[in-house]
Amino acid sequence: MLFTTMDATLLVMLKVDGIWDSDYMFNNVHTCGLRVNYTVQYASFIDSLSGILSQYKPNYNFRISYMRDGCPPPITINDQSSLTFYLYIKSLQPDFQKYPLCVEFYPISSSPPFSIDVEPSENLVIDSQQHTPYESVVVSSSHVSQNVVSSSNVSQQHITYANVVSSAQQLASSP
Repeated sequence: MLFTTMDATLLVMLKVDGIWDSDYMFNNVHTCGLRVNYTVQYASFIDSLSGILSQYKPNYNFRISYMRDGCPPPITINDQSSLTFYLYIKSLQPDFQKYPLCVEFYPISSSPPFSIDVEPSENLVIDSQQHTPYESVVVSSSHVSQNVVSSSNVSQQHITYANVVSSAQQLASSP
């Protein structure tokens, strides 16, 4: 079910102040609801969330992610493209409790944690841009990538980028 201009908002569950465990379950402290305009811009979305989240931990940054059924690891929302992708998926599954947004807090002076990572590796340079391992965890193998492509409209460029990053991470972590 895609939303039209007559019904341009989505109801989203927001799980706040938690961490992803090794079984890809998000253990959170607070839960609330959020109404999101289907056409919201990333900057406006982050501004709105900042206002809501500041009541929980005012001097912290946050990381937003969600989990697709049977498709770990968690997918991070960190730009307009990832937000648009999430909103598209959410519009197909408008159940309030389906695909909740999960918020992890981290101190302003540090990098965002990926709570299921044991130890971060060094930054990676791909396509003349520097990326941290946290940005690159989108899809971890070509098998998962093919499943994602067949079940949604993810561009092949995003899948190729994710596979390159995943391969680079594996090389970086090899002895």
